[in-house]
Amino acid sequence: MPLPTPLSILTLRPRPGVITGPGWNDAAATALLRAREASLTLAVVRYDDEVVHVDSGLSTRDIDALDAAKLYYSGLSQDEVAQRMHLARSTISKLLSHARKRGFVRITVNDPREDDAFLCARLSERFNLLDVRLVSPPSSAPEDMREALGRVGAQVLSEQIRDGDAIGICLSRTTEAVSRHMPRIPRKGVAIIQLTCCIGACVRTIDETMVMERIAASCGGQAVYFQLPAFLSAQQREDPGVKARLRATRTQRASTRVVLYTVGDARSNLAYLAGFRLEDADMTRLLTTSVGDICTHFITAQGRVCLPDLNNRATGISLPELREKEQKILVAGGPDKLQAIYAALANGYVSRLVTDVGTARALTMMA
Repeated sequence: MPLPTPLSILTLRPRPGVITGPGWNDAAATALLRAREASLTLAVVRYDDEVVHVDSGLSTRDIDALDAAKLYYSGLSQDEVAQRMHLARSTISKLLSHARKRGFVRITVNDPREDDAFLCARLSERFNLLDVRLVSPPSSAPEDMREALGRVGAQVLSEQIRDGDAIGICLSRTTEAVSRHMPRIPRKGVAIIQLTCCIGACVRTIDETMVMERIAASCGGQAVYFQLPAFLSAQQREDPGVKARLRATRTQRASTRVVLYTVGDARSNLAYLAGFRLEDADMTRLLTTSVGDICTHFITAQGRVCLPDLNNRATGISLPELREKEQKILVAGGPDKLQAIYAALANGYVSRLVTDVGTARALTMMA
């Protein structure tokens, strides 16, 4: 039986906006959404307002690239793939490159050091942790450490987000890396609440709005921004408008169930803190007794507040508030942060830890 004449044949490139309407059924909407995520062009055929065919719109080069990739990553050499497909070897090389650029190929490296169950169990038992995840960066460079931590930190965070959740984010270069690796997860009614603003080097290097928007977009949530500086002056603390924003901020962070944060070290934040005109004695104390900061609160190796006056001027989530949260995800690593990580663990500020293998081993020696 011959098919009826199509009433309409539509070719479009999906973009943000409404993707459903009269004549579009659920299958078409799903196809459009998937195509948008993959940046594909769709050819949609309808008969009497019913979608009967959705073509991915792959070009001939796309199809050849997919075929070449399947053969090559099944174990064949490029020469063997060329023979199978009756193409030149140079063409196969270009097709494989095209497949990677189009996102058809994803390469993962499974590092057995990151699956050290004994090491994770030792840390979990010692610090009463719900979960420990390990990373092994390809080098000791800070950017490689943050990238590795961000990749796994995003997995841990995404696993904790529920419908209707309020998720607290303490901004830093590490949480920026987390934001870039967040997977898409279908959730409803999620609020992503900024708990602190950046201090130190990250003030100049990351876009706070972009970080919050990425995390919110990953779960279909709404970003709620922090409307205060990291620390207040004596004059600012008496301002009625500032007091009102402080009350609103406390209400917002009280609603959070999950908090994602990292730790910093005092030395990297010295230039930033110099702007607050601290007394020489206070700066010396920071240098000699502080092992870093937890959510902008500078602490000693024992986890005590280093400078009470500076601590009272901090506007972010307090340490007692952090300790009471159901899920406290610390994403941090490297020798410079070892003592601050230990202080956070030893004082109950962590329920889930993402760190590197070297730091994890060092922590077991300190425990």
